[in-house]
Amino acid sequence: GVTDTKLDIVTTVATQRLYRRGKTGTLETATYLGAWWGGQYRGVQASRDEQAILAAWGSDLQRIYVIDVPAGVTLVGGIASPMEKDGEYRAGGAYQYYFSGAVNSWLVYALYAPNYMKSYSGAITSAQKAGRSIATDLGAHMNQTRYEEIRFDDGAGEQPAQEGRFWLRGFGGNTDFGEVDGSSANSQTTGMSFGWQRMTQGRRATDKSRSYFGAMLGQGNSYQKYGTSNYGTGNVENKTQATVGGIYGLYVNRPDSSRSWYGNWALLHGSLKFSNTVPGELGYGLKQEYNGIITMLTVENGVSFRQPNGWVLEPQLQFSYTKIGQDDFNDHLGARVSLKQGDSFWGRLGVEARRTIARDSNRQSQYWARFSYIHDFSNRNEVDIAGDRASSELKRGYCILAVGADLKLSPQYSIQGEVAQVFGSEKGFQGNLALKYAW
Repeated sequence: GVTDTKLDIVTTVATQRLYRRGKTGTLETATYLGAWWGGQYRGVQASRDEQAILAAWGSDLQRIYVIDVPAGVTLVGGIASPMEKDGEYRAGGAYQYYFSGAVNSWLVYALYAPNYMKSYSGAITSAQKAGRSIATDLGAHMNQTRYEEIRFDDGAGEQPAQEGRFWLRGFGGNTDFGEVDGSSANSQTTGMSFGWQRMTQGRRATDKSRSYFGAMLGQGNSYQKYGTSNYGTGNVENKTQATVGGIYGLYVNRPDSSRSWYGNWALLHGSLKFSNTVPGELGYGLKQEYNGIITMLTVENGVSFRQPNGWVLEPQLQFSYTKIGQDDFNDHLGARVSLKQGDSFWGRLGVEARRTIARDSNRQSQYWARFSYIHDFSNRNEVDIAGDRASSELKRGYCILAVGADLKLSPQYSIQGEVAQVFGSEKGFQGNLALKYAW
């Protein structure tokens, strides 16, 4: 396993960090160091090619060990010689070390490689869920805007039109979901957003349409845990914080007619903070923090059918695109991490039934129920880690059944809330609460 090409006796003069790939469990870390240690982290293919590790030897390279060798330790070092078994040939060429002795006190990291890989691809999924929670909640706000009572300009200057509206919203959810590769995870999302909007068209009661323009700031947090690790010592965890700002617009054609249509859009952009935790062997895990960016574009259209009994039935269609970006970086293991695919595209087909009850001209309440089917057209995330490719891909579809209410507390203030059950490839619940002020 060492070499017959070049051999050195090496005594460390300072702490030296070494890396190893292999399938051996606690025997390696608790009793002796063994071979195939090198001065840098390598992916599976590079480990086989450069360190002459043969698959025919039964080494699946599924564990990752990192040690800090203290100063004054004597090691055997050398360049890997060509290796061959059962027709498999590796030329080698990397410098390696061998030491016979206990090394558990030298351990820095002892990771199961699939957990380590999943932490990076799963982080992109977590970021998309954080962003989706913000965009979905903004869409709920725009839908509610269409049904708000409007103070029109009377044309005589005695009653000016409504100028604008401030709003503050909080949202959250807890869902379990599965991935195409069989992985399962729990996702908890929370967040808040606030914004301002102004009616740009439709200030007079005789106007045939209304339009709005607004700006918002929001923050969404996603805490994601994948199923029990192969060590059984914990879960791969992804914590992602998305902080975004953006603009949005809404148009409603003939809002008081028996059949009207609407359209809205939103463009959001901001920063991401990632924090990945990977459980390790003997308690030697990994926590990695890094940054990224997120951009989201969402559009929605629908038609409102007003019934004689006061109900409104409304089919809705929404599409949303999310792009995740991050610069390449070297992580704590020395691996070069590069995002290869972080875009997602999903759609929502829904129908809503809504009823407005007015107690007087200044106080009214609205109640609604909405059923939605969510389909992910594209959501495969891929990250390259030192030549190895990690992926995370959600199953395609799930459904949401939501009920909500909006209560007008005064001519200026109103409060709105909604709860939803999620079922299908994702299971759990979601909810939001909003406070709005008009002037």
